[in-house]
Amino acid sequence: MTTTSALTPSQPEAPWSVVFDTKGGAQPAPLETADGAAAIGPLTWVHLHPGDSAHFLLSQVGKLPSKVMEYFAQPAGQARLVAVADGLLMTLRGLEQPPGGLPAELPSIQVWLGRNRVVTSASPVPAAIREIYSDLMAGAGPKGPADFLGRLALLLFRDLGPLLDDNSGALDLLETRILTREVDHLGRELNTIRLNLLRLHRHLSPQRTLLHELLLEYGRHRLGPEETLSTLREASGWVDDRLERLKGQREHCGALQEALADLQSQRMNNALYLLSLYTALFLPMGVLTGLLGINLAGIPGEKSPWGFWIVCLLLVLFGAAGYWVFRKLGLTQPIARKGRKRHRLGANNSAGKGHPDHNAVEDT
Repeated sequence: MTTTSALTPSQPEAPWSVVFDTKGGAQPAPLETADGAAAIGPLTWVHLHPGDSAHFLLSQVGKLPSKVMEYFAQPAGQARLVAVADGLLMTLRGLEQPPGGLPAELPSIQVWLGRNRVVTSASPVPAAIREIYSDLMAGAGPKGPADFLGRLALLLFRDLGPLLDDNSGALDLLETRILTREVDHLGRELNTIRLNLLRLHRHLSPQRTLLHELLLEYGRHRLGPEETLSTLREASGWVDDRLERLKGQREHCGALQEALADLQSQRMNNALYLLSLYTALFLPMGVLTGLLGINLAGIPGEKSPWGFWIVCLLLVLFGAAGYWVFRKLGLTQPIARKGRKRHRLGANNSAGKGHPDHNAVEDT
């Protein structure tokens, strides 16, 4: 079995085992001593790679509940909380934004929390796990199991805030383009943001329920004193806030999608209306030219050298008269004018109420 005897903050490679000192520090310990956590210190943390879990679990036969053994032998599944014997099983999820503009990663960490032991498993080692390990080696880490879980949850959601800020700016730009009718390729960009938000929602939303249940079960199983739950409560509130922002952005995307669909429908209606207008305009001229094109004797002007030009002049007069009538009746492009009027009204209403991202989009 692999052992770890001398880890440093720059070498947090799984598997490892450390023993907390309740003051924010920890000491590395071989994995073989993980069974004697109660004798060595108040809490022992064991972190594993999924590929290394089998070696550790073989040494824990008869010492860990069978459900715990089965849990770590399988890939990370749903983010749910399961009470087993004197501990809790869970899967913590989060988001990590790599440097250099690379796509965000969505890590999942399997966790077993007992009275004097925490076992985690994830591959590759998430940045949140590395940071907690480095803080422990520097004497500024968590002081107990509740503090450990709370700090881990906070670190897993740390990069979600900046990502939501970027999304908010992108959505504002898309809304501005809709209001100014610069919608080329806008649907594709909006769908990309919506798909990313949906991916985040499906991965992260179970964390809210898990943390709420964890606060209840933690006290029920007496896994630590009540005063150690402050970081865990802070993490629960933090996750609630970020997920509410995520929900708000999904609703914003839906409103922009409806506004874009309305604008595209309006453009189609304008095109169809103009087509109908031109059809009505040229209908009398079509009747006239059709009558003059029949092969029967007695057509007026048949033998006159000015007959063709007289017919052309009549067609121009018919067209001009028809256009003047349509314009007089206000039938030329009424839909476009109405759309511009609504746009102006929406902009004025949003300026008065201070909510440009709702009123103006709905009025578009």
